[in-house]
Amino acid sequence: MHILSSPRSLALLLALPSAALAQAGIQQSNPIEQAWQKFLAQNGPGWTAHWNQATGTPKAIFGTGLRVADELISVDAARPHAEGVLNRHAALLGRGGSQFVEVSSSQVRHLYYFIYKQQYQGLDVLDARADVRIHDSGVVAMFGAAAVPIPGDFLIKPAFGGEAARTVAHQEVLGQQGKADAAQPKLIIWAQPYAERPTKPVLAWQVQIDQRPQTLTVGKAFVDATTGAFLEFRNEVFSCASCGKNHVTGYTHAGRDRLDRAMERAATLRPTAPAGSAPKLALTGTVMAWTNTGHKPTDTLVNIPLKNLKVTSSAGTAYTDNMGVFTIPYTGTTNVVVSATLEGLHTQRVGVSQGTQLTASASISPTTGGTIQFGTQTMGETDFSQTSTYYFTDDVNTWVRTLIPTKTTEMAKMDTIAPRVNIPSSCNAYYTGYTINFYSSSATCNMTAYETVVYHEWGHGLDDVFGGINTRDGLSEGWADVLAILLSKQEILGPGFYKTQTPDYVRIATNTKTYPTSGGTHTQGEVWMGWVWDVRLEMIKKYGTQLGPQITEQIVVPTIVANSVDMQQQILEVFLLDDNDANLKNGTPNYLQLEPACIKRTVPYPKIDAAILTHTPLKGTAEQLTPRIVLATAVPTFGTVTKVELVYDVGSGAQRLEMVPSGKTDEYIALLPGVLSPVDVGYYIEATHSSSKVLRSPEVGTYQYSIGKEDVFFFDDFETVTPGWTSGPLLGTQNDFVRGNPTGARGTTWGVAWNDPPSAFSGTNCWGNNHAGAYSPTAARYLRTPKLDLTGKTNVKLRFMRWLQVQDGRYDVAKVLLNGTQIWSNPWGTDLIDAGWTKFEMRVPAADNNPSVQLDWQLLSDGGLELAGWNIDDVALFSFQALPAPKLQFVVDPAQVGLGKSSTATITGTPNAPLLLLFSANPGPTIIPGLPQLEVGTPFDVIAVALDSNGQLKANFTAPTAPAATGKVVYLHALEMTNSTTITGSNGTKVLWGK
Repeated sequence: MHILSSPRSLALLLALPSAALAQAGIQQSNPIEQAWQKFLAQNGPGWTAHWNQATGTPKAIFGTGLRVADELISVDAARPHAEGVLNRHAALLGRGGSQFVEVSSSQVRHLYYFIYKQQYQGLDVLDARADVRIHDSGVVAMFGAAAVPIPGDFLIKPAFGGEAARTVAHQEVLGQQGKADAAQPKLIIWAQPYAERPTKPVLAWQVQIDQRPQTLTVGKAFVDATTGAFLEFRNEVFSCASCGKNHVTGYTHAGRDRLDRAMERAATLRPTAPAGSAPKLALTGTVMAWTNTGHKPTDTLVNIPLKNLKVTSSAGTAYTDNMGVFTIPYTGTTNVVVSATLEGLHTQRVGVSQGTQLTASASISPTTGGTIQFGTQTMGETDFSQTSTYYFTDDVNTWVRTLIPTKTTEMAKMDTIAPRVNIPSSCNAYYTGYTINFYSSSATCNMTAYETVVYHEWGHGLDDVFGGINTRDGLSEGWADVLAILLSKQEILGPGFYKTQTPDYVRIATNTKTYPTSGGTHTQGEVWMGWVWDVRLEMIKKYGTQLGPQITEQIVVPTIVANSVDMQQQILEVFLLDDNDANLKNGTPNYLQLEPACIKRTVPYPKIDAAILTHTPLKGTAEQLTPRIVLATAVPTFGTVTKVELVYDVGSGAQRLEMVPSGKTDEYIALLPGVLSPVDVGYYIEATHSSSKVLRSPEVGTYQYSIGKEDVFFFDDFETVTPGWTSGPLLGTQNDFVRGNPTGARGTTWGVAWNDPPSAFSGTNCWGNNHAGAYSPTAARYLRTPKLDLTGKTNVKLRFMRWLQVQDGRYDVAKVLLNGTQIWSNPWGTDLIDAGWTKFEMRVPAADNNPSVQLDWQLLSDGGLELAGWNIDDVALFSFQALPAPKLQFVVDPAQVGLGKSSTATITGTPNAPLLLLFSANPGPTIIPGLPQLEVGTPFDVIAVALDSNGQLKANFTAPTAPAATGKVVYLHALEMTNSTTITGSNGTKVLWGK
């Protein structure tokens, strides 16, 4: 046992009311936040922390990796470094006066896993843990803790006895006194480290309840050891989806004794090779069994050899090999009867509730061998259920062993799995305490002792052995499903399960479930099941039908040893195992196969910053027919940027244009064509990385600007009180919308830093949620405009300045509504944190010609993380109206010309008018008295020409071929002289040389 301890003083600091400090905006003294800032200062900004809301600690910290050693060759070599990480960062992990006690360590491929539980003065803290993952190159890939803050004066002496607690628990859970032969009440520290609100430690009794088989009530109850109050019952009976039957998890004290005894028996039964040379004679033979090896319970039986099966005789005991062949050393010359039951290296004997347990034997000749045969081709369900269950139980066990070969202790426990078939009920199967149980057929369901159902129930046992069945996000059901679909190599769990129902299967991996999903544990587990199948399909695209599934199995199945607490951690564990250098910031070998599944299932994942793509959005303009320069920087963090493209729509459909290097490092340039007003222009930028990852700016939607005259018909900067504005609660009484001058209140709530603006965007006033701190928890409130008459107004747009900081949209919702209909909401899957005042602008078609328009800003918060909330200023409703077209129009098409390619310049004006063409390598304007403003810079060149009798001039020209011309812009302008006193200037235009 490895125990990591630290001074008790930190526990006193952690006992401070963090939520209250965050609400007041003064959480700067939080020692965990201070430690996090120190960590970043020491190790650089390339780190991400997943913060635990209940404990305020980082449950996972990962990034560019922490080197702690040279190459590591064993768990024992890695252990001191894992403990060193926890000790060095004890303040960051919130350990306080507690200890981290190792409960599991292992190596899977190139990664060392260390899992610790939290203890305080020898008492386990319920569910609290710490984790370290170290790459065999000597680099820490991830570490973190969900450590409950325990005050230094926390008392561990109970005032309420254990037997009295058992009585309370039985009365609360069972309504009567139950059996008292389960484990003795255990003193622990009860907490809820994965709740959405801060948790507090409570000294408690853990009471095991086991009322099988009377009521099938199994679980753990928790009773306050100070007051005797009932705290919680954790049910270990799980209802099977669709059928109302039960899965039972966990094992009683008696069950553990049975397990240990079975393991001891198995060890004594395994034969060892005798000393000396191999025997000259032996009893050899093959064990065969008629078995259902198909996907469905009604598939035709086939006669196959049984591997790893125990055979016994008067001459000795042996186990069959992978071909079903056994060899028993023997020096005699007479035949010997060799017998077999359905018991083997990886399973106890298959038991039956109905029918007869199968046995088989044969008289084996030492010279010719023989065959032991189980069953016949026409045997019934009560018999082939036994051979099939043995076959699939052994199959899944041996398969998992190939993926986690170092987990010998845990897999030895899995060898004691006891199957039972022919249970006289229907439409179910269940796992409990290292037994897997399967039901008979009925009018509605087939018998359940077949392929994927056996794999599924056995999978519950595997989850159990690696830390206990976890129902958060349906992970246990998901894990059981994952093992079944991967090993069976098809996406359906339980095909043919139902006789009278369509579809006839239980679940399917090609589902559309996304995270988080509602429903029970089976429904939630379908997200994990579906994610894995999505990854498998992507791997097949990359590696083919043989290697693709193998790689999927290698990076998914072994992560069960991590005993993940939720879906976010489970996805992270797959990325960590796939990684080859402990640096998640540069991706993993199969990042491009993992990412699509994450996006499809909307699960959080460690995104890579392949490049940083930035762009300053263009603003609305009154310039018509003038091409607009779009600049973007695409800075790779690794690899290279291979292409940058501008995708735009100026009113005639989406067009794609490749941007060209501007001549500045990592900067790219393109031209948006000029058009006449009024028009709304939308565009976005895509950068393709050498890893094939495509970055987008903005990440969703488009940048928008309008060409025309801005017509504002409503504006409020909140400097004076405008009648008709209202705010209030949507539910209850809480409303923290205020109008006033923000002062930059800031804080950190459970590791997430937030801050209000230091001032209004303009003037001194803006509307916002609680300018003195974070917004209120568990509240719903609104800010509403007066009713506005927009009769006759068209192409209406809403614009306001926004400083919004709000939790992930799954938990806290910030939205904008028009006449009660939502037109915008914050995204799911990520917190939205504006770093400063941000312009919000969008078309609102519902406001066009509407005599009664009312806008709402709403914020709905849960009881978890609270940030700065809404800050709103300079609200406007407006549209862009048409401007008179230029009298002299200058158009170049295309304005962006590839090297050596041609383009056409067209000038339209007064027939036969003299014309001056001005061009320059520099942008204007240039002011010369007596002339219109010139839209070229100095120096510029001039060519004298004339318009034809139709008032037009067309000229083709060819772009230079020299590569040095790429990214160069030529600025053009024309002046028309209609008479000696009137000079008319055209619109300015541009030409960009490049792709």
